[in-house]
Amino acid sequence: MGSEAQIRFLKAKLRVMQEEVNRLAHEINKKIFYSSRLKRVQKQTVTNHSTTEVRLNRAAEEAERYKMELNKMKQSSKDSASLEHQKIEQLKAENKKLEKQKTELMTGFKKQLKLIDILKRQKMHIEAAKMLSFTEEEFMKALEWGKS
Repeated sequence: MGSEAQIRFLKAKLRVMQEEVNRLAHEINKKIFYSSRLKRVQKQTVTNHSTTEVRLNRAAEEAERYKMELNKMKQSSKDSASLEHQKIEQLKAENKKLEKQKTELMTGFKKQLKLIDILKRQKMHIEAAKMLSFTEEEFMKALEWGKS
């Protein structure tokens, strides 16, 4: 091979190498562009993840707060139910006591009515006895007057 052929061969080889360099440079540029794009997406993803995590933490705190509030409300409800139950029991006991007093008063009232009735009869008997005594005295006077 001659030097011209060698020059042509080297020039052709240079062109092929230049094309390869251009192609590789273009590929590198594409990869750099793709890499920067991936970095932006990653940064955006990290930001979104952080935002989501903050929201999740706030939601978890809020859920915990609501859970505590619910427990307080349940306890308050239990306490008020217990107080109401105690009050109902107290009112039942007081009602029972009043019913007993009512029964005792009614019994006493009935006994008083019987005593009044007995006293009326006794009074009637006493008055009848007085009348009988008066009539007897009159009769005796009449007998004595008739003797004289």
